[in-house]
Amino acid sequence: MLQKNLNLNFVKKQKGRVLSWLFLLAFIFSNNYANSQIVINEILPGGDLELKNIGSTPVDISGYFLCEFPVYTQLSNLTAVCGSTTLAPGELFAIEGFNNLDGADGELGLYSASGFGNPDNLIDYVEWGSAGHQRSGVAITAGIWTAGSAVDDFTGASISYDGVGNAVTDWTVTATTTICAENVLNTTNGGTIAGGPFEFCVDGMADNVSGITLTGNTGTNSQWVITDDQGNILGLPPMPGVVDFDGAGAGVCLIYHL
Repeated sequence: MLQKNLNLNFVKKQKGRVLSWLFLLAFIFSNNYANSQIVINEILPGGDLELKNIGSTPVDISGYFLCEFPVYTQLSNLTAVCGSTTLAPGELFAIEGFNNLDGADGELGLYSASGFGNPDNLIDYVEWGSAGHQRSGVAITAGIWTAGSAVDDFTGASISYDGVGNAVTDWTVTATTTICAENVLNTTNGGTIAGGPFEFCVDGMADNVSGITLTGNTGTNSQWVITDDQGNILGLPPMPGVVDFDGAGAGVCLIYHL
């Protein structure tokens, strides 16, 4: 009986210890989640920049640091343009003039605490112009940046985040700056083609398509492309209807819009 009581006490102690560990893990997870909610949202040459809370709970960012090695500045010591350092879900916080950032080449890190070589403290990062800046290794270890990658030079423009991931492709160089407002990203889409299929006889008489429609296309530049079934480009017409497919000979032709 004594042995059973001893075992029961042991189990109770172990259970309490497990619950303590679970509480600690839950606290760490909660803290890391709150940190990861805050992202760098837009950067302009000269150091005007914007942060955003993409999470679902408010976060106090007054103790956070911006970094462009070797300069580290706490947000509470910078000049705010809009927003509050208690950042509610979906809200923006912008500052001006951080370290006179060069749009041709540089890096920017956002830290939740000092200890700038610690990847646990680095919650967002971007580099541009060239790869391999001083803190990119910390960002790679933290899993928030890809080695050897860099956003394009944005001199005379800005770079804006799409709110999705941590890749170079999640950043867009845009001439439309939107500090203190939602980002306006440059988007391109070839659209959706409808019509056909068409069958023609190769008989020396002109064969043209008709009724081709294009919807959902966006972008400054566009191009129709005609290829064979191996992807070899046969023509770059202004419209599909002007193409004489009889001249392509026997086989399959494909119509694309870029």
